[in-house]
Amino acid sequence: TPPYGGVPIAEYEINTIPPTSKYTTTSTFTRINGLTNGIPYIFTVLGKNTLAPQGGLAYQAVVSTALTTSEFLGPSSIVATNGELYIADNHAIYQLSSGVRQVFAGSVGNPGNVDGKGIAARFNAPSGIVADSLGNLYVADTNNNAVRKVDRQANVTTYSQQIVSTPTSIAIDLYSYIVTTNTIGNNINIIKPDGTVSVIAGSGASGQADGTPRVATFNAPQGIAINSFYTQLYIADTGNHIIRKIDNEYNVTTIAGTPGQAGYVDATGLSARFSSPTGLAFNQEGYLFVADTGNNTIRKINTTTLEVTTIAGYGVQGDDNGDGANATFMQPNSLTFDSNMTMYVLEPSTIRTVTFTPIATATPTATPINYTPAAPTNLSATAEVGGSAITVRWTPPPPTVIPLTSYIVTYNTQTVTIDDGTISSYIIRNLVGNVAYTI
Repeated sequence: TPPYGGVPIAEYEINTIPPTSKYTTTSTFTRINGLTNGIPYIFTVLGKNTLAPQGGLAYQAVVSTALTTSEFLGPSSIVATNGELYIADNHAIYQLSSGVRQVFAGSVGNPGNVDGKGIAARFNAPSGIVADSLGNLYVADTNNNAVRKVDRQANVTTYSQQIVSTPTSIAIDLYSYIVTTNTIGNNINIIKPDGTVSVIAGSGASGQADGTPRVATFNAPQGIAINSFYTQLYIADTGNHIIRKIDNEYNVTTIAGTPGQAGYVDATGLSARFSSPTGLAFNQEGYLFVADTGNNTIRKINTTTLEVTTIAGYGVQGDDNGDGANATFMQPNSLTFDSNMTMYVLEPSTIRTVTFTPIATATPTATPINYTPAAPTNLSATAEVGGSAITVRWTPPPPTVIPLTSYIVTYNTQTVTIDDGTISSYIIRNLVGNVAYTI
């Protein structure tokens, strides 16, 4: 019986002591052949997941509080990079390092549009924040209709060279292409490395239609994430209560949730229900996690099978810590993973952590099996007329759980092994005349 929770088990590995062969199976039972009579065997079973990129162990989520403060005005986004957290709030970018919070760039409560270093720079209602592989930050500077870059020394520059309409959430790929959601304009924008801007999906009208880039419609899209292969975008279509996918040709499809129907249901694909989902993030194993704001839960989507499960929270608003099934959240709106696969969840006045403790894999010791079948019966030997051979015949023992694979025929001091366990006769040749043989 597999352990409960976490990543689904894709296959089992069965080993024996003493060793015979290593077996793998996707079933919860298997038959092991090739065992030796009279030897006790100990069996071990290991549950594995080999589905790339969504593999790994089974985990139990544990929720705790990293920071509570009354100084946040309305934090909208969080990202982990270089062992630190960065939060967009109140016209500034905060840094949380070793539990100490400080302003990294911008001026708290003072909107503006100024490039510069640290607190000399100005933002206007920044909402989305993301980091590249070098630790540089990119900020969706919403009311300035721009994307700003903040390097590790807190130098702020304007990355986009054209207007980016009300960018809300932001993602970046391996080649520094930046994608933003336009919550007010109901479309998705891309900013190329040269700073030029274009719309890649969404007609601009409010709706829930899937289809080609100019046919598809959104309803207040917010969260955005790129998969580990940089081939597909995922959008939290907040007003429609669904999760959308944009492929490499910018076609839009709904992968989870039912358009226009808020609810709380763990299921597969369109049978699942969300309530105003906002933040999205992939973990290192390729699973997509959703801050399901209206349901006060954290949900997980297997983007291969489209299975939706709840990993923390149960639909009740609160601030209870503990194991995922009993924890509660207060309107979670953004999430991120650090290099240790710890999740950080942003709430209006709190940062929560979700750690994933591996559930013990299935390694039971099975009941030893001593395979000692009854000896064959009705043994007889008929001599060949005028020759030096005899034919030995016998009746096989009744069928057992483990089929016979061979017979050993002994006559006097000589032994021969018959590799076919299904036959019931054997010719012994080159016998010596006038010698009595015991078989």
